[in-house]
This record gives sequence, C-alpha cells and structure tokens, in this order.
Amino acid sequence: MITGTFTPLYPAERYTHHRIIHGGQDRSLNKCTGTRIKSVLSSDSIRKYDSQQNTVRLDDVDLTILRELSLDARIPNNVLASRAGIAPSTCLGRVRALQETGVIRGFYTDIDPAKLGLRISAMVSVVVRSEARNAMLESARILRELAQVQDVFVLGGTPDILVHVISDSVESLRDFVAEHLGGNPAFSSTQTNIIFEHLSPVSKESNSLPQSRVAATAQTRRKSATTLR
Repeated sequence: MITGTFTPLYPAERYTHHRIIHGGQDRSLNKCTGTRIKSVLSSDSIRKYDSQQNTVRLDDVDLTILRELSLDARIPNNVLASRAGIAPSTCLGRVRALQETGVIRGFYTDIDPAKLGLRISAMVSVVVRSEARNAMLESARILRELAQVQDVFVLGGTPDILVHVISDSVESLRDFVAEHLGGNPAFSSTQTNIIFEHLSPVSKESNSLPQSRVAATAQTRRKSATTLR
C-alpha cells in the first residue's frame, strides 16, 4: 500500500533554510495570480519582521492546515478548507504560501522497501578524519546521491555522519560499505548496525503534529504578533 506523507518544518527547530529574506516593502501572496510572496504568508495575522528577525509567522489556520496535511497529504482541498474554517480558494493560497516560504518542504510517497526485495536495512556510523572535516558536509551530500542511501545525518558529536542504507542482501551491504565508506580516504572508520525492526507509530494520527503542539505554537504566535503591533 502506497500512502502520501508530509514533512513540516518549524521555525523553532534547528533548521535555518526556512527564513525569508525581505526585499523592502511588504508583499503578500496574490491568491488569484499566485504571485510569489516575499515576506509574509497569506494571512492577515502574519506580520513582517525586520531583516534581523524574519522568521516565518504562522497563525491558527496555518497550523491547522499543517496538522491536517501531516495526517493525510492527499486530503481534498475542499475538505481541508472546511476543517481549517476558510474558503477553498483561500486554502489553496495558504498551502501555496506555506510551500513557497519553505514551511512545507514537499509531499512524498511512503514505499515499503521490503516489498521491492530490499529487506536489509542498516545504520552506518562514519568518523571523518580531522584533516577532512572542512569538507564533511560535502562528503555527506555525495553519500546522499547514492542509490542505496535513504538518509544521511551530519551529527555534532561522534560519529560525524550517520547513513541509513537499504540493500537486497548482507553481501551487497558489505560491498557498499567497503566501496563507498571504507574506501573513502576522508573517513577514518565506520561501524555498521543492521536494523532488525523499525517500529513506526501505531496510527497515522500518532505520526501527525500533536494538537497540544499546534495549540502551544499558535499561542506563541499570537503573543509575538501582539508584541509587533
């Protein structure tokens, strides 16, 4: 079974590429023409910060949209609009704005690798040589492009890089590690841990944005907006 999943992005988290660079005057999204927004989402309650404080501002409606999309990324727009309490045309503009500002990073298909014969999954820890640390992020990006790699994490401690790999056999996993990790002069050592079980949330709802977090974040947004007025 193939289902759609959604990946949200929060300004409060450790990501930095969701910030908006303001170009002077306020410019909001034109819902009719789809003009790209520069500084704010399509919401009257969202206010522009100055260039030093320009994190995306979200209101209750935006957070409701994010929660519903995290439950079901394929939800019809009219249903999403109804749950958010806004008109369908406004809802389309909201979702488009959330995408253009980087809050919504994408919509993805969740495929079971085991159904494709890729039954071996492993997490490989990589330690980077001290003389190669300046190029550590570039090394991680190169690993990301390999077909067997599902995810790459650059860490702040030891190990330096964590790589999630899938394979059709232990032998092919061994060959992958030997060729792309053990054979890389930038890496001093690796440790491979085969994953026996990956326990996903019991239901889609437990994998969505918690309502308590939506409410708490909304309250923070309202306080910030009040301060700015």
